[in-house]
Amino acid sequence: MKTKIIISIIIVVIVVLIIVNKNKISDMTDDLINKAIAFIIKNNEGGYVNDPNDPGGETKYGISKRAYPTLDIKNLTLDKAVQIYRRDYLSKLPVILNPQLFYQVLDMAINAGPGTALKLYSPGMSVDTYKAKRIAYYQSLKNYPLYGKSWTARVNKTFLP
Repeated sequence: MKTKIIISIIIVVIVVLIIVNKNKISDMTDDLINKAIAFIIKNNEGGYVNDPNDPGGETKYGISKRAYPTLDIKNLTLDKAVQIYRRDYLSKLPVILNPQLFYQVLDMAINAGPGTALKLYSPGMSVDTYKAKRIAYYQSLKNYPLYGKSWTARVNKTFLP
Protein backbone atom coordinates (compact mmCIF):
# COMPACT_ATOMS: atom_id res chain seq x y z
CA MET A 1 0.00 0.00 0.00
CA LYS A 2 2.82 2.43 0.85
CA THR A 3 4.43 1.69 -2.51
CA LYS A 4 1.23 2.68 -4.35
CA ILE A 5 1.01 5.93 -2.40
CA ILE A 6 4.65 6.76 -3.13
CA ILE A 7 4.18 5.98 -6.83
CA SER A 8 1.03 8.17 -6.90
CA ILE A 9 2.91 11.05 -5.27
CA ILE A 10 5.78 10.70 -7.75
CA ILE A 11 3.34 10.74 -10.67
CA VAL A 12 1.62 13.87 -9.32
CA VAL A 13 5.00 15.62 -8.86
CA ILE A 14 6.05 14.69 -12.42
CA VAL A 15 2.77 15.97 -13.87
CA VAL A 16 3.10 19.25 -11.95
CA LEU A 17 6.69 19.67 -13.15
CA ILE A 18 5.62 19.04 -16.73
CA ILE A 19 2.81 21.60 -16.49
CA VAL A 20 5.02 24.21 -14.82
CA ASN A 21 7.89 23.74 -17.29
CA LYS A 22 5.80 23.35 -20.45
CA ASN A 23 5.73 27.07 -21.21
CA LYS A 24 9.45 27.43 -20.48
CA ILE A 25 10.28 24.61 -22.89
CA SER A 26 7.87 25.98 -25.49
CA ASP A 27 9.35 29.48 -25.23
CA MET A 28 12.89 28.10 -25.41
CA THR A 29 12.01 25.93 -28.38
CA ASP A 30 10.29 28.77 -30.23
CA ASP A 31 13.28 31.03 -29.59
CA LEU A 32 15.62 28.29 -30.86
CA ILE A 33 13.49 27.80 -33.98
CA ASN A 34 13.50 31.53 -34.78
CA LYS A 35 17.26 31.80 -34.32
CA ALA A 36 17.94 28.67 -36.38
CA ILE A 37 15.75 29.87 -39.26
CA ALA A 38 17.41 33.30 -39.21
CA PHE A 39 20.85 31.67 -39.18
CA ILE A 40 19.99 29.34 -42.08
CA ILE A 41 18.62 32.19 -44.20
CA LYS A 42 21.57 34.47 -43.43
CA ASN A 43 24.33 31.86 -43.82
CA ASN A 44 23.04 29.10 -46.10
CA GLU A 45 20.16 30.35 -48.17
CA GLY A 46 19.55 33.72 -49.64
CA GLY A 47 18.04 35.60 -52.48
CA TYR A 48 16.73 34.47 -55.78
CA VAL A 49 18.79 31.98 -57.81
CA ASN A 50 17.94 30.16 -61.04
CA ASP A 51 20.87 27.78 -61.45
CA PRO A 52 20.31 25.43 -64.44
CA ASN A 53 22.41 22.76 -62.68
CA ASP A 54 20.27 22.82 -59.53
CA PRO A 55 17.59 20.11 -59.68
CA GLY A 56 15.35 22.38 -57.58
CA GLY A 57 15.23 24.98 -60.34
CA GLU A 58 14.35 28.50 -59.29
CA THR A 59 15.09 28.95 -55.59
CA LYS A 60 14.73 31.73 -53.05
CA TYR A 61 15.37 31.41 -49.29
CA GLY A 62 15.78 27.68 -49.85
CA ILE A 63 12.27 27.32 -51.30
CA SER A 64 12.44 25.73 -54.75
CA LYS A 65 10.18 25.72 -57.77
CA ARG A 66 10.47 21.94 -57.89
CA ALA A 67 8.99 21.62 -54.39
CA TYR A 68 6.43 24.43 -54.93
CA PRO A 69 5.60 24.50 -58.66
CA THR A 70 2.68 26.94 -58.29
CA LEU A 71 4.55 29.41 -56.09
CA ASP A 72 5.97 32.61 -57.57
CA ILE A 73 9.53 31.96 -56.37
CA LYS A 74 11.01 35.17 -57.74
CA ASN A 75 8.57 37.29 -55.70
CA LEU A 76 8.56 35.10 -52.59
CA THR A 77 8.77 37.20 -49.43
CA LEU A 78 10.90 36.33 -46.45
CA ASP A 79 7.79 36.13 -44.25
CA LYS A 80 6.15 33.65 -46.63
CA ALA A 81 9.35 31.57 -46.73
CA VAL A 82 9.41 31.41 -42.92
CA GLN A 83 5.74 30.35 -42.93
CA ILE A 84 6.62 27.55 -45.36
CA TYR A 85 9.59 26.49 -43.20
CA ARG A 86 7.33 26.23 -40.17
CA ARG A 87 4.40 24.55 -41.94
CA ASP A 88 6.19 22.12 -44.25
CA TYR A 89 9.56 21.48 -42.62
CA LEU A 90 9.40 22.04 -38.86
CA SER A 91 6.04 20.32 -38.49
CA LYS A 92 7.60 17.09 -39.78
CA LEU A 93 10.63 17.15 -37.45
CA PRO A 94 10.79 15.76 -33.93
CA VAL A 95 11.55 17.99 -30.97
CA ILE A 96 15.34 18.16 -30.68
CA LEU A 97 16.56 20.20 -27.72
CA ASN A 98 20.25 20.06 -28.61
CA PRO A 99 20.60 23.37 -30.52
CA GLN A 100 23.45 22.17 -32.77
CA LEU A 101 21.68 18.93 -33.69
CA PHE A 102 18.37 20.74 -34.20
CA TYR A 103 20.10 23.21 -36.53
CA GLN A 104 21.71 20.38 -38.52
CA VAL A 105 18.41 18.49 -38.95
CA LEU A 106 16.43 21.62 -39.84
CA ASP A 107 19.09 22.78 -42.29
CA MET A 108 19.11 19.36 -43.94
CA ALA A 109 15.31 19.40 -44.14
CA ILE A 110 15.42 22.76 -45.90
CA ASN A 111 18.27 21.71 -48.20
CA ALA A 112 17.23 18.15 -49.08
CA GLY A 113 13.70 17.75 -47.75
CA PRO A 114 12.30 16.63 -44.40
CA GLY A 115 12.19 12.98 -45.50
CA THR A 116 15.92 12.92 -46.18
CA ALA A 117 16.67 14.80 -42.95
CA LEU A 118 14.68 12.25 -40.95
CA LYS A 119 16.27 9.24 -42.69
CA LEU A 120 19.65 10.44 -41.47
CA TYR A 121 18.45 11.21 -37.92
CA SER A 122 17.97 8.90 -34.98
CA PRO A 123 17.18 9.98 -31.41
CA GLY A 124 20.21 10.22 -29.18
CA MET A 125 22.74 10.54 -32.00
CA SER A 126 25.57 13.00 -31.71
CA VAL A 127 25.93 16.13 -33.80
CA ASP A 128 29.14 14.76 -35.33
CA THR A 129 27.39 11.54 -36.37
CA TYR A 130 24.59 13.50 -38.04
CA LYS A 131 27.08 15.76 -39.80
CA ALA A 132 28.99 12.72 -41.09
CA LYS A 133 25.73 11.24 -42.40
CA ARG A 134 24.90 14.51 -44.15
CA ILE A 135 28.27 14.61 -45.88
CA ALA A 136 27.97 10.95 -46.92
CA TYR A 137 24.52 11.71 -48.34
CA TYR A 138 25.84 14.66 -50.34
CA GLN A 139 28.79 12.60 -51.61
CA SER A 140 26.31 10.06 -53.00
CA LEU A 141 24.68 12.67 -55.26
CA LYS A 142 25.68 13.01 -58.90
CA ASN A 143 26.09 16.78 -58.61
CA TYR A 144 28.45 16.51 -55.62
CA PRO A 145 31.45 17.55 -57.77
CA LEU A 146 29.63 20.81 -58.54
CA TYR A 147 28.15 21.64 -55.12
CA GLY A 148 30.13 19.45 -52.70
CA LYS A 149 32.39 22.20 -51.43
CA SER A 150 29.48 24.49 -50.52
CA TRP A 151 27.44 21.61 -49.03
CA THR A 152 30.36 20.56 -46.85
CA ALA A 153 30.88 24.16 -45.72
CA ARG A 154 27.18 24.34 -44.91
CA VAL A 155 27.38 21.21 -42.76
CA ASN A 156 30.43 22.50 -40.91
CA LYS A 157 28.90 25.82 -39.89
CA THR A 158 28.37 26.23 -36.17
CA PHE A 159 25.01 27.53 -34.99
CA LEU A 160 25.28 29.56 -31.78
CA PRO A 161 21.80 30.38 -30.48
